[in-house]
Amino acid sequence: MIIVSFISFIIGVILYFPINEIAKKRKIVDTPDGTLKIHKKSVPYLGGLIVLGALFGGVFIEIFLLKYPYNSMLKGLLISSLFISFLGIVDDIHKLHWETKLLGEIILGIILISYNIQIDFIFFPRWLNIILTLLWVLFITNGYNIIDVSDGVSGFTFLIFLASSVIISFITGNLFLPLIIYPLIGGVLAFLVFNLPKAKIFAGDGGSLLFGFLVGVITIHLGYTKFNRFSIVAPYFLNFYIIFEVALVVVSRLKLGLSPFFGSPHHFPIRLKNIGLNDYKVLSSIILINLVFSTLGIICVVTNRLFPLYLLIGGIIVMITMLLIFLKVGEK
Repeated sequence: MIIVSFISFIIGVILYFPINEIAKKRKIVDTPDGTLKIHKKSVPYLGGLIVLGALFGGVFIEIFLLKYPYNSMLKGLLISSLFISFLGIVDDIHKLHWETKLLGEIILGIILISYNIQIDFIFFPRWLNIILTLLWVLFITNGYNIIDVSDGVSGFTFLIFLASSVIISFITGNLFLPLIIYPLIGGVLAFLVFNLPKAKIFAGDGGSLLFGFLVGVITIHLGYTKFNRFSIVAPYFLNFYIIFEVALVVVSRLKLGLSPFFGSPHHFPIRLKNIGLNDYKVLSSIILINLVFSTLGIICVVTNRLFPLYLLIGGIIVMITMLLIFLKVGEK
């Protein structure tokens, strides 16, 4: 399967060049504004197409060359990936109002459910599982959109999640998810080649929404509770940074009487830059946070009895502490 990641990486690197040229010619670029967008020159969007193209290329190889099984769930995921990427690219070009994006994401959730991609808690009625699926997909999709404010952050957060998910898939014997994850790992690595500081291309909404959507789907289908029912708390750790960043931004905006749906310079990476960290130190800090808590997520899956719940209590205390600290640190 590693060969699939390698081929997907090559596909992604090759795709960068025509995608970059198209973005420049069509002026699909992120222009500095001196406030939120403080990069020195315009940077092309459409980086998410690198990952999308690598995903489709890798899946094509798996199905038609390596003869891996194909099912309706994979079809639904690919169709949904196209849909969310299209929605994000339209937003990159035309700056959609948040209600329009939300409606599109709800339609996406309905598409997922029609392919039986949904949360399935056996102790909940189906209608409640459907609502939870929609809420989770909306939260994590927009969560990745929120964290995409500094070079390499969304890409590395996604990459560490994918690597953790592969490990959990091996532990629990999930044979389906690696078919999705291996092409994505190659695609994200190719994207990061051009997205590290100083980035030559940005993910854009077409990329960040795609990353978040795929995390949402993979999270739903990872079998955390094969050995311990309390391991259901593992997604909290695998997505710790997303939850923390969303909470930090939303609380910061509400404190100032701002709408949580509109941009403001209250993100964790921006706060770190305000206290003197450069782009690489900011990225390294966020990578470390993701690695530590993703490791705890994996530990949750393989431990017995109530240990995952003890980890959860500790994880919540850490998050609250971080929120209290960074609601004051780096504020301008």
